Amino acid sequence: MKSSRKNIHKGQLLKTQVESKGISVTKLVEKAGFSRSSYYNHINDPGLSIDILLQYGKILGVNFIEFLEEYIETESSDLQYIYQNSSEPETLDESKRQTQFWKNKYLELSEKYQVLLELQLKQK
Repeated sequence: MKSSRKNIHKGQLLKTQVESKGISVTKLVEKAGFSRSSYYNHINDPGLSIDILLQYGKILGVNFIEFLEEYIETESSDLQYIYQNSSEPETLDESKRQTQFWKNKYLELSEKYQVLLELQLKQK
């Protein structure tokens, strides 16, 4: 599994887009209705709210939903791993690897589900 897909840092996504647009933080937060200190808290928050991202996105002209949809897509390498490792483990190490894989998969899917729920609520 790729670590970049495993856990998207929404705050860093915001920071990257702000830097690429070259807009000053002062102007951005003024237009978005946040304080400078809130902005710095936002860019350090890996679980930054979709609502906040979308608010910044309006000012930046960035559709953050596109980035998050990319994150939500499943890669075939995950599916291959699941099919290859769906049998009973024969060793303790194999059992530990499978347990860790399923734990990570559960957390990843929980995050994706949360993103989808937030997007659905935002569209209502």
